[in-house]
Amino acid sequence: MASNLSAYQDLQNVLLRIYDQSDLQFKGSSLTWVQEDMNFVRIVAAIREVALANASNFQLFNPATQYQITTPNTYRAYQGQVYNYIGAAPSTGIVPGTNNLYWQEVPQGEFAHQQNTDSALGFGTVNYVTSAQTKFAFDNTKKFYEGTNPPSNAQNSTAGYSRGSFGLSAANTLFVCTAITATTATWDFIWGSGD
Repeated sequence: MASNLSAYQDLQNVLLRIYDQSDLQFKGSSLTWVQEDMNFVRIVAAIREVALANASNFQLFNPATQYQITTPNTYRAYQGQVYNYIGAAPSTGIVPGTNNLYWQEVPQGEFAHQQNTDSALGFGTVNYVTSAQTKFAFDNTKKFYEGTNPPSNAQNSTAGYSRGSFGLSAANTLFVCTAITATTATWDFIWGSGD
């Protein structure tokens, strides 16, 4: 294989003996054993390249670290593969791939995500929120740039605000409306100077 090409790009050099496909090489006759072997080498190298790129997104396994089951899962990369710690008890020094009671190899497809199928964010964490909750917060958000800090009763339901509305004061302090009527509003400090 050419050293200046990635393994994925080198897939264009796979030889086909019968089928003519525009993005692959068409020989039109029988392949030699070397040519056939090189086809497999190119395919395996491309798969390995994708796996290594995926594994590079994870922390490396460290034999001196004590691992235990956590939420979210404890994923570690080891020799180009991703593993999930599944041990019943904390452990140190058990190398991924050597004991299936502690480390489970994770198929690369597990990290794929079909677009536009989200119904929640932060599943299994304290930050869990459904898409309906997120949409409600977005639909009910109204910014204001008042000189008061916190917002006053003037920012009430009659003025178009609702519980869950966010407000940003002139001093760049963020508030959220936690209770509201036609004439009053309770705005709780979230972030900023809070003055």
